[in-house]
Amino acid sequence: QQFEEFADAVYTSGARALWEKCRAYRDGDQYTDEERRTLNKRKQPIVTDNKIQDKCDTLLGIEKQMRTDPKAYPRNPSPEDEQSAEAATDALRYVADVSLYKTKARKGAADNLMVEGFCAGQVVVEKRKGRQAEIRMERIRQDRAYYDIHSLEDDFSDKTYCGYFTWMDASEVLREWPNAKDAIDASTGRGDASPSRDPAHDDKPRYVMTASKRTRVQVFTHYHLKDGRWMESTWVRGGFLEKPRQCVYKDEEGRPSCCMELQALYRNADGFPYGAVPRYLDLQDEHNKRRSKMLHLLTAKRVKMRKGVVDSVN
Repeated sequence: QQFEEFADAVYTSGARALWEKCRAYRDGDQYTDEERRTLNKRKQPIVTDNKIQDKCDTLLGIEKQMRTDPKAYPRNPSPEDEQSAEAATDALRYVADVSLYKTKARKGAADNLMVEGFCAGQVVVEKRKGRQAEIRMERIRQDRAYYDIHSLEDDFSDKTYCGYFTWMDASEVLREWPNAKDAIDASTGRGDASPSRDPAHDDKPRYVMTASKRTRVQVFTHYHLKDGRWMESTWVRGGFLEKPRQCVYKDEEGRPSCCMELQALYRNADGFPYGAVPRYLDLQDEHNKRRSKMLHLLTAKRVKMRKGVVDSVN
């Protein structure tokens, strides 16, 4: 119900349409099908001079130049606190290095922040046999994350639930959760494996969904607040793969804490995030259509005359 609340809200409010339009313009898809048919009928050239991509790349370059390494500072001017701060700095930089934070997580998050207006990630501890546990920072794709629609803070600190989903082969889901065969079968037995009517939550690429022979399942990792403590669960449309339990991560007071982090750039009156790209959508349309019309006028042969001046117009 919490996931469907988010999916229905962003779909019916138009927020999802704006996010997808901004991403399409970023990628250079700046004409609708109807506009293309009209221009082709006129034999008018379709001109796309992608200024939005140039703007986004410039902003990403500025963000890259402004990056700084994490640094911890001592709370008190004492040798003990200074040594502790140096150790904390080394730990933070080590975590950033092993997580490929600058090249992988941060670049993608910055791009989501300026285009769609919000980004998501999680901080987790990765345990491996015979090796030391590693702290990892993982970026979550913007179109795979969801959150409490009543959360209005830019950092979503007032959220009561959030989560993300991934599409997996049914055989892989069954291998990882062998005791959840009934839930997996109940998910794959329906015509649509996703509980959302928002097409953005479909498996990708979309054009192979009907032709592919692989059975795919949408697997959710969900966090929600209950009695002041964060709970974690994993589920599919047919039921739970892992039932709700207290999160293993703790806050400063030792209470279960959510490991997902979300951030919005701007938020509209209804609280839906938006990025820097909407500012340039109309300007981009004006630029493309003006260039297209000017080129059409330059290449088209036009003659003005009074009716009846010549016997044959041709």
